[in-house]
Amino acid sequence: MGIKGLSKLLAEHSPGCSMERKFQSYLDRKIAIDASMHIYQYLVSTNFFEFSKSLFRIGKALLDMHPFFIEPHHCEHI
Repeated sequence: MGIKGLSKLLAEHSPGCSMERKFQSYLDRKIAIDASMHIYQYLVSTNFFEFSKSLFRIGKALLDMHPFFIEPHHCEHI
């Protein structure tokens, strides 16, 4: 998400603090990319969370029918 208005603030108060570079300048280097927000947005857009809730409900129903597979206290959070 970042900090809203940070680029503008830096450009105003410290004009030379950042620069644009071509992608090729990062070849043969290790870089880190924080993709957690993009992954979360993808999961939301694909209804992953609703799908996983459905799987948990199905699993709970199966355990209720056959409780000898897993002790009930393992499913308290569902």
